[in-house]
Amino acid sequence: MIRNTFKGLSYYSQAASMLLRHNLWMYFIVPTIASLLLVFTVFKTRAGFVDKVQDWLGNIYPDTWFFAEQIEKVLALLGGALGEIFVWLMLVILMKHIVMIIASPFMSLLSERIEQIVTGKKSTGFKLDKFFSDILRGLRVALRLLIRELFWSFLIFLLSFFIPPVTAILLFLVQAYYGGAANMDFTLERFYSYRGSVAFMKAHKGAAIGNGIPYIAMLMTIFGFLIALPLSTAAATLHVLDIIEDEDM
Repeated sequence: MIRNTFKGLSYYSQAASMLLRHNLWMYFIVPTIASLLLVFTVFKTRAGFVDKVQDWLGNIYPDTWFFAEQIEKVLALLGGALGEIFVWLMLVILMKHIVMIIASPFMSLLSERIEQIVTGKKSTGFKLDKFFSDILRGLRVALRLLIRELFWSFLIFLLSFFIPPVTAILLFLVQAYYGGAANMDFTLERFYSYRGSVAFMKAHKGAAIGNGIPYIAMLMTIFGFLIALPLSTAAATLHVLDIIEDEDM
């Protein structure tokens, strides 16, 4: 698994080179616009949410107790910090799943175009029925991955009270696995049924994590989130195609 993880990381340079060489930047338009709208919406409502968390935690300590004023100030600062962390965490999760659902037909086309470049296989091009089926499959995959991601994230959150540094790493790896698995499905949908894709993801966890680590890292940067999905999709496509070719040999 570790070998596949590092191998997954290596495909990003190939993906970036291919996107530049073949002028595939038009596939960035939809995920970029969707990401910008999502960020704008989250930050439009961010202040109100953070203020509520800050007020709630700041007022939880009774005014009649010792050092009430000082402790309330500390709790208010803590509430503000927790509110900000929660907003960023929700933004990353929403960015992964909502933007992925919206952009799934276009990421499928990008994956198919890359496969055409690599293998010489003729593209089927845009088809309206396939467009809607890609949306439905993307929704199904995203919901499945989201439910499992939230489940494991909650368990890791419970562990954070005992081993905070370790749980931070585990949480990042969980995010990376489910993000990378979703990126891989844009290629897997042309080779496997829904259940077949799930089995492939489970069999190649290292590949998913390797793809997901840069993907999640980009989502957490100021400008990286604008190119995260198409670049990660391109890298995942190259890796999945190589795995399928190796398994068929």
